[in-house]
Amino acid sequence: SICCPRRYYCEMKPSHPSDMVSSTTKSAKSLRGTDKGDNCSIQERFDDIGDFEIPHDKDLAPLVSQKSPSLRVLLTISLPPPIVKYLRHYAAVDIKLCPDNPAVALPQHLLKAHAETQQYDAVFCTLNNSFDKEIISTFGDRLKVISTMSVGYNHIDIAEADRHNVIVGHTPDVLTNAMADLTIGLMIATARRFSEGIQTVQSGQWGYWRIFGFLGKDIHGSCVGIVGLGRIGLEVSKRLKTFGCNIIYTAPHEKPEQAATVDAKYYGFDEFLGLSDYVLITCPLNADTKNMFDSRTFKLMKKDSILINTSRGGIVNHDDLLHALKTGEILAAGLDVTDPEPLPLGHELLSLPNCTILPHVGSATRNCRLGMATLAAQNVVYALYGKPEKGRYVNPPK
Repeated sequence: SICCPRRYYCEMKPSHPSDMVSSTTKSAKSLRGTDKGDNCSIQERFDDIGDFEIPHDKDLAPLVSQKSPSLRVLLTISLPPPIVKYLRHYAAVDIKLCPDNPAVALPQHLLKAHAETQQYDAVFCTLNNSFDKEIISTFGDRLKVISTMSVGYNHIDIAEADRHNVIVGHTPDVLTNAMADLTIGLMIATARRFSEGIQTVQSGQWGYWRIFGFLGKDIHGSCVGIVGLGRIGLEVSKRLKTFGCNIIYTAPHEKPEQAATVDAKYYGFDEFLGLSDYVLITCPLNADTKNMFDSRTFKLMKKDSILINTSRGGIVNHDDLLHALKTGEILAAGLDVTDPEPLPLGHELLSLPNCTILPHVGSATRNCRLGMATLAAQNVVYALYGKPEKGRYVNPPK
């Protein structure tokens, strides 16, 4: 039974997530300076970032004095002062934060309230703000741009934005490397059972070294399946080649040029699932990928396969994933994204030893988040000043 892959995650009784906090954890937190999660002021949160300056575009200089007095931008999240300063060079900026927790995005009902009572030319938002048909219509005809500090834009109704002539900015490329690094890290952590090991050390259950204790799954020489092979999927694949992995991929259509750079072979979805030791989800969430991984999908995967999702939670049916993990249809899962976010504290996935869950931190490095915020701010400015060719937009004007 020791060698049974479906049982090696069950050597110790799972504890409630709150039981994992210890003096070791608190000491680790102190080493991160002022990183206190949501329990610190906005100023403390930005102190570690340091001072920097976003250069201004000389081409826009002649237009600033004409346009800036009349333009209004709504920020739904707190940003480092240099980014706010950059935006205020080009427009009046209203910062509207969550009254209960300024560290998180403006709640949806307050976003709607501001849309009903105020007029804005642009909104700087995050993926926690939903821009559906009602919200976009409520903002009215003055709204020209919605700039999201994310590469994904499934929280924005693009068709409705088009109907209202609203340009939608996003932040591709900036987070590619950070996301690829995190995907590899989560893959290793899940395969080698980091969460269980850390919990064992912190709870004082370490005990004696065991020959067959905490057996994990090899990555070297494995067959890794990439769902997507876009920017992030390709960077993940490049990293995995150094592990000696065989890379395969699936996508709506073949991508021969990208695949050639990592010697990846294309397979149809069902066959792909049966071949993969690891399945890494790097595709966007859309109508075609919503609940792509469900009970049917898990039955097609190898019994000792591991699922890694760093894309969007909605791509995986969580009820079906829970069943697959509990019954041994698949070996384990590592999730940086869930549906909903955050998962309720009592959700059963949180108690499974073979499910490693992170709080959506794929792009959470200093350079990456500053790069995303900067690009999102530039997307606001370039759209308002008639230079969309200089920004990154989902639906640039034709």
